[in-house]
Amino acid sequence: MSKPQRVDVILCGVGRMGRNHLRVLKESPHFALRAVVDPTLAGTDVSGVRCYGSVDEVPDADYTAAVIATPTESHHAVALALLNKSKNLLVEKPLAVTVDECNDIRDLAAKKGCKVAVAHVERFNPVVRKVLDIIKSDFIGTPIHFSFTRVGGWPESVKDGSNVLIDLAVHDLDILQMLVGPVKIVASVAHDTMKKRVFDTAEILLRSEGGASASIHANWITPTKIRTLRVTGSKGVLVADLILQTATVHGGNLLRRGPEPRITDFAALAEDYRNSDLVEFNVRKEEPLRGQLEAFFHFLQGESTAISVIPEATRAVQLAQEALSRGRSEG
Repeated sequence: MSKPQRVDVILCGVGRMGRNHLRVLKESPHFALRAVVDPTLAGTDVSGVRCYGSVDEVPDADYTAAVIATPTESHHAVALALLNKSKNLLVEKPLAVTVDECNDIRDLAAKKGCKVAVAHVERFNPVVRKVLDIIKSDFIGTPIHFSFTRVGGWPESVKDGSNVLIDLAVHDLDILQMLVGPVKIVASVAHDTMKKRVFDTAEILLRSEGGASASIHANWITPTKIRTLRVTGSKGVLVADLILQTATVHGGNLLRRGPEPRITDFAALAEDYRNSDLVEFNVRKEEPLRGQLEAFFHFLQGESTAISVIPEATRAVQLAQEALSRGRSEG
């Protein structure tokens, strides 16, 4: 049987991320957007597509897959409703708020024979792929420490009980496991600075099974959006900007293979610093959301892709839950 050239799909939720999904779905050659579901816009047309108040109002025959971009706390209920209709899913990260909810989705998907992917979109950031390539090439030697910073901007969707670990740090928990494999939480601190019961700042310390350590700093307080990753290796330091999609490696002797310079005074130290090697890697800039949607299409065809699946997404939620629990008690 030939594979379908286009997949009929609906979009649930047209908030901040939903609007981005709407745009790439409309532009994709692989998907035909049949409906939008959002109770605040029910009965209207959104970008020329009919909007319904709930998934129960959309004729089942109109679509085979759905993209869920509703608020995090609703992922579980919306996913179960769609799985009960035997629909394949791409769920915005995190998959759900708790591990138990993730397991509910896993169990129903298995029962219904449905495919579920999770939109950990940084997997499709070309600079993240470049970081993985640089590490595999041994250019910076053995990775010793990974330092993530993901900060900036109080989101409009923050509600009582929201926290920066499940909504923001979960990105870096997923990236870290892509780079080093399974990790464990060593310590965590969380703050509810601006509003009680809304943990808006967190610092997480982790260790991989291979021995590398990592720190993740996430907050909604910093007024400027920053998304960076620094990898300290035995031969050099890799610095990646996930927004600008740049990757540079700094090291004293990456390219020149002569003897170490003799440092005799501050002037010699400054000269050595100026002459230290800096290698800027070429990164072909792409919109991660487009790459993710294409991977979802191929995932639905049964092809192997880098897209996050339920076990990986559940592990990220589990780590975020544990970090929040520790952060509350230690903070």
